[in-house]
Amino acid sequence: MLAQPRSTPLPPAAAIPSLPAPPASSHLASTSSGPFPTAPPPPPPLPPSPPPPRRDFNQTLLRPFIKRILAAPDVTSAVWERDAEILGNRAHEWASEIKKRMVGEWSSLAPAAAPEPRMLTRRQDLEPRGYKYLVTVSVSERGSSSASSGSGRAVLATFWDPLSDVAVSEVFQNDTVVVAVLAVAIRILY
Repeated sequence: MLAQPRSTPLPPAAAIPSLPAPPASSHLASTSSGPFPTAPPPPPPLPPSPPPPRRDFNQTLLRPFIKRILAAPDVTSAVWERDAEILGNRAHEWASEIKKRMVGEWSSLAPAAAPEPRMLTRRQDLEPRGYKYLVTVSVSERGSSSASSGSGRAVLATFWDPLSDVAVSEVFQNDTVVVAVLAVAIRILY
């Protein structure tokens, strides 16, 4: 048989002692809503840390890379009638490789197109943060007369901050082909 629990009568409410108020020197403060202590206020926020020093885009690291692309055999031995379509397809790859070089990503040049084995390794980070990048590669037929397209001179005029924005351009031309590369880095964050 199970034993019945005994009930103990509770003392009257007046018989329960009240909690004493904390001393004035206590680190805990009372609220007006009751005698229970609360936590101290949070400390003031720390001042923001200074931004990292601004680095300028290093065009001297990009120019040799563009020159190596333009010195590759598939460019230097190109003949327009035979290689125009191939060069057009390769132009997309070259633009992608130059952009990757600019932002420090992995290179994916095929070994046949890479003049040096080290081009297949991690690129030095030129300056990936705070810049907008633009790369154009133009492949055109070089005409035989001075009035035809692809010959003569070209001028690029820009308006930007000469202390932070950079343009790197290189041109290759042979008897039938002109390949021009323009890489631009424009600072968008100061």
